Amino acid sequence: MKHFRLFLLYSLRNPYICYVYGLIRYFFFKMIFKIKFIHSPDAIKASNEHNLEAMIQIKNQFFMNRFDRLIFSMMANERFSLNSKILIIGPRSESDILKLNAYGYRNIEAIDLLSYSPIIKIMDAHNIEYKANTFDSIFCGWVLPYSTKPKKITNSIVRVIKNGGLVSIGVEYSLKEPINSLKKIKSLFKGHIEKIFFEYDADLKKKKLSYLQKETFSASSQILLQFSVKK
Repeated sequence: MKHFRLFLLYSLRNPYICYVYGLIRYFFFKMIFKIKFIHSPDAIKASNEHNLEAMIQIKNQFFMNRFDRLIFSMMANERFSLNSKILIIGPRSESDILKLNAYGYRNIEAIDLLSYSPIIKIMDAHNIEYKANTFDSIFCGWVLPYSTKPKKITNSIVRVIKNGGLVSIGVEYSLKEPINSLKKIKSLFKGHIEKIFFEYDADLKKKKLSYLQKETFSASSQILLQFSVKK
């Protein structure tokens, strides 16, 4: 029975199986619980509207591979174990959670301003409502640009993560965005970066959109950072 359960779990590594399973859960939970949301006074005005539209396009959530880059860079770190208590900030759908489940990670909490899922709690990342030093690892992917006060989010992350815990940050590069480089992300965590394990600073940002969509399945180049926290 144990091996059969693991077989089903690991089958989620196939993106098509993960998508079909996630799609079934999406329609079921949306019918039962509806889509609920809260407004954050510190989020940009179009935050909920944009994320609701992106959530409805559920297929893109599962086949977009930008979060995979954060997962695999984190999995390379020996501090990140199957017993790690994980927080995912702003997943929109269950796709990020299921992708981690597929590799055996089950001790996962997820928060967002909107949710259709019982495993994604409605919560404002500017004020994470968990006790201090709760998490071993935090994923904050493509969230900071939706905030008018990103420093509040990073302060909240530092509060709830354990000393020495791992943080993975991802943002899309855009010339118009205020957070568009590793340097700017690092400045938000100034004084709290113990050791950097992985960083990628939008190496393809000068490529045409058609190239990015074909080669990376994304509309922009990505900025990625993984580091351990010092309190």
